[in-house]
Amino acid sequence: MLDNLLGADAAPTRALIDDLRVLCDLSPSDLERIGQSVAAAPDEGFDIGALREHIARNLRSLRATPEKLSSVLSVAEFILRQWGKLALDRKRVVDDIRSTGATEEQLEHLKPVLDAIECKIEAFLRTHIERSALKTGTPSISSAVCVCDARAVFRNLKYHKDQGDTQPYFSIDRFVPVVVLELVSELNDKEKTQSFLLTESTLAELCDILSRAQKRLSSVSKAVGVIDHRPEAPNDQTGDVPSK
Repeated sequence: MLDNLLGADAAPTRALIDDLRVLCDLSPSDLERIGQSVAAAPDEGFDIGALREHIARNLRSLRATPEKLSSVLSVAEFILRQWGKLALDRKRVVDDIRSTGATEEQLEHLKPVLDAIECKIEAFLRTHIERSALKTGTPSISSAVCVCDARAVFRNLKYHKDQGDTQPYFSIDRFVPVVVLELVSELNDKEKTQSFLLTESTLAELCDILSRAQKRLSSVSKAVGVIDHRPEAPNDQTGDVPSK
């Protein structure tokens, strides 16, 4: 069972089989919606997160049953990851799903999902390869969160035991608006979280630096150009004369 997607030496877990059956049991309209959601995701930067986000956002019928939605997301991720990683042909993927007990009718209804996932495999692999290359040597930012706050500034930093609760140590002088920037970085599959306190002036300075960096990056992108490794279509206008 699932010999192609898992490999002959691996055995599927009960949870994985159950998740596959949850997917197959969905209504044709829900499966069609999943396929449309995946197909609509941009190819640029397409990854597991994008797959999950687009399915969860558009599959409103399962929001009332989070366990079922979780199963659908997990199995969609599994199919995409293994299909791309092992470079399987579609027949082997369908045979594996059939081996879990799916009927021919269910496999027919599943076509929109498999069509969309198959079309996204190349984009998924390109994103994975690019991110693997960028991880080497230097941490990459995997997520960022900003929280706006106001920090109290007291009239005195020194506490005097004999002055009671009315001393300047307990008296607020003013509030300073700040931003707490939390960055999660990743290097060699290890994550590190760092938080930074930014005032209005340091935030403005950071925005200016990033804005200039974005303009410079745009110049670099234009100079380098976009490399497309996809094979050329037959009879492309390259000057070659087709053989007879």
